[in-house]
Amino acid sequence: MSLSHDDHDHPSAAADPEAEATAAWMRAVRAGTILPRARPEVTQTDIDDEIILYNPADGATHALNLAAALVWELCDGTSTLDGIAAEVASDFNIALAQASGDVEALVARLYALGLVEGVNTATASRQGETADIGLGR
Repeated sequence: MSLSHDDHDHPSAAADPEAEATAAWMRAVRAGTILPRARPEVTQTDIDDEIILYNPADGATHALNLAAALVWELCDGTSTLDGIAAEVASDFNIALAQASGDVEALVARLYALGLVEGVNTATASRQGETADIGLGR
């Protein structure tokens, strides 16, 4: 799965509080207490076999290949990480273990880039709340 973007500055994860926030968010996603959902303000344009995302919060654009686009579409606030990985494994005929690792890495990256947020599964069904764990979110 491939996500490319127009920003090539990547600070060291050890010195980056955003990386720590992403790690904490991913622990909640892995536990199933948070479900990933595309941020509503992020727009998408389909071009051939890619999806181009535009984040108005920072003006960045990001290109997703077919597999990453499927993950993006499944970040709907109802799909678990395992469910997304199973769909990717099935659609692209790859091993579930490989799909799981790739999906986890991509969802973490989408969150770090501010493209997805989390839906708190404990409260979403009764209140429709969004849980947004992390700095600058």
